Amino acid sequence: MEIWIIQTGEPLHCDDDNSRPMRAMNLANFMVERGHKVVIWSSDFYHQKGKHRFNEDKTLKISDLLSIELVNSPGYKNNIGLARLYDHLVLGLRMMKRLKLKGTTPDLAFIGFPPMEVGYFASYWFRKNNINYVIDIKDPWPDHLVDAFPKKIRNFIKVLFFPYYVITKSTFYHSKSISAITEHFLDWSLKLSNRKKKESDFIFPLVSKMHQENSSRGIESFQWAKKIMKRERSLNVFFVGTIGKSFNFEPILKAARYFSENHIEINFLICGDGELKSDIERRSSSLKNIFFTGWINRSEINVLSSICHLSIAPYINNATFKNTVSNKMIDYLSLGLPIVTSIDGSGAQYLKKNNTAIIYDENDYKTLISEIERSFHEMSNVSEMRLASLNLYKNIYSYEIVYENAYKKILGLKDS
Repeated sequence: MEIWIIQTGEPLHCDDDNSRPMRAMNLANFMVERGHKVVIWSSDFYHQKGKHRFNEDKTLKISDLLSIELVNSPGYKNNIGLARLYDHLVLGLRMMKRLKLKGTTPDLAFIGFPPMEVGYFASYWFRKNNINYVIDIKDPWPDHLVDAFPKKIRNFIKVLFFPYYVITKSTFYHSKSISAITEHFLDWSLKLSNRKKKESDFIFPLVSKMHQENSSRGIESFQWAKKIMKRERSLNVFFVGTIGKSFNFEPILKAARYFSENHIEINFLICGDGELKSDIERRSSSLKNIFFTGWINRSEINVLSSICHLSIAPYINNATFKNTVSNKMIDYLSLGLPIVTSIDGSGAQYLKKNNTAIIYDENDYKTLISEIERSFHEMSNVSEMRLASLNLYKNIYSYEIVYENAYKKILGLKDS
């Protein structure tokens, strides 16, 4: 069977930068491993790097069963702006033209959403050619764009974005199947398009295959980690990821200072790199309970997480993250680490209900101090939460379970 995956804004097999595989690569690999032919259709513009791959249309053969069709588009500098909307419009039109020129058709298609324009034009072409497809929702556009504006002008912006609502409703309404990263996003799509839920609709969480990378670094190579281990009783909080503007590290710095001044053995391990790292390191340089490792690979993440008790996801509490269980959170669950998070939406509430999350107020660092200090004094409860975290990952969010379910749902469209 031949499946076409329409997905922009993600790393691809042709990108030699060790970027973590996301939806397109994971799904393509899963399909190819089961003997299916896959074509990934994407933009030549590499969203994560903010640059073009080749600056032209390109057909790339990755293997006998996998190829990539890159469609050139103008590109953009800012994540939200007119340039990005223009890029998506041009990409959608050019992609539909390339689909026509391909000369062949697939058995099934899988369309990532957003971009809205690509989703609309691609789905129109597949319907016209009687090809069943899945619309895969990872972000609630155009609502997400509207939410980026101040509240007092959002109704006006909604009027301006009326054409985007029209094409989005059409894309969802006519789809044979809708997948979404959360139940909340699926319900949102059904309500927006006035479409009834179908048996073929499904939840498709953002998970990745856990690759074990070889590393000669054991715990003994981290000198400060050995000091932590020698302490009779401590609680260690783990962060791993990009140290950037998606997160608010201010409450962590204030909490670390409080624990240090009050001689409470609570430590923060900050693993990763990013634009805010040097500033946060400078501001915490006098503290002996906050440690920075720089970028570490998966093997080293496993090593350091083994001496930790909690993880932290200090997101800026906005609509982008509020109703999702993010990749980061799922990774923490896979490590058996309960999540301390500033997000208070349906995703975090679901985790809390399953005894795997602690929620604090992003705007009140004292709530972070209170929650972590309480955990410090109730380590037996932390142990129970760690077990619950690992079980939730194994039963709901493991790569094998998630992709096997999606695989069956997608292939089920062939005979529907």
